[in-house]
Amino acid sequence: MEAKPLGSYPPTSIDVLVAGTGLGGLSAALECRRKGHQVRVLERNPGINVAGDVYFMGLSGTRWFKHWPGIQKRYHEISLHNAWIETYKHNGEIIIPPKKVSDCLRVAELDPNLAPGEFQMRPLMFFDAAEDAGIKIEFNRKVVDYFEDESRGKGGCIIDDDTRYEADVVIAADGVGSKSQRLVGGQVRAESSGRAMWRAAFPKEHLDKNPEVKEFFKMQPGNEPVVRTFLGPSTYALTLSREDVMVWITNHDATGSEEENWNRTIDAQEVLDGIDNLPGKWCNIFKELVRITPPNTIVNFPLFWRQCEKWTDREMPIRPNPSKVASIRI
Repeated sequence: MEAKPLGSYPPTSIDVLVAGTGLGGLSAALECRRKGHQVRVLERNPGINVAGDVYFMGLSGTRWFKHWPGIQKRYHEISLHNAWIETYKHNGEIIIPPKKVSDCLRVAELDPNLAPGEFQMRPLMFFDAAEDAGIKIEFNRKVVDYFEDESRGKGGCIIDDDTRYEADVVIAADGVGSKSQRLVGGQVRAESSGRAMWRAAFPKEHLDKNPEVKEFFKMQPGNEPVVRTFLGPSTYALTLSREDVMVWITNHDATGSEEENWNRTIDAQEVLDGIDNLPGKWCNIFKELVRITPPNTIVNFPLFWRQCEKWTDREMPIRPNPSKVASIRI
């Protein structure tokens, strides 16, 4: 498919309103702008929120990058095409020694250059592209309701100070609890899976607090990133060592303190206490990694099942969740 960058399409009279600056919201805003539409974006937070850790996109969700050279360049810079993997038991005993991802793909007769990519939950490269494209983002705008005016062919939303926004097209990318669901078939039912994830990402220099941790979680020669997995009874942990960031994730039974909110953080001690209650004795090196994690970094995110329901009067057969919005053609 031929690349058609910004400016390839003539301006239209279509006014688009996007709620949310997550992956789906900014992707939709950029593509609508590229197609010549007028775009405004509302965000509930006072600024771009980079809480969370990493987000992986499949190839179908990145094809549109060819139309945005800046995004494509940055994505290639942070992708894991040169990553290594190691696997340990939860007690620190190594199971699989370091292997390069591209070599594993080659053995499986797959393209070694098609490893997954990685970026922040609120990708700054998307935000930068939106600014460069002249997309207006209004912060501190919490959407509390949506409306439709079929007689005028308009839709819109209401924010928490009762201000009303109106547009020809409204894209509700403000999360799984979006009030827009009232207009498109009802609230998606969330059922607990009984599991949750402790997860954090922080600047690599925090590893300097503990030389032993820094040595264990070092990168491969040439500053090549390493993904390490720790497999324990009924659970697992994963870490990612990059040149600029350290990431760790641990799966655990739901405790009741988890919340589907990237802005709410917990203390490292809560995680350490939880690890001590996991089956088996976990290696000290992983616990020390948790211990040196800086404050206001760790989130305890629940894992839910959600029943997708059919839209009765829309073209799409099912309601997409936010992680799929980036793969939908605008």
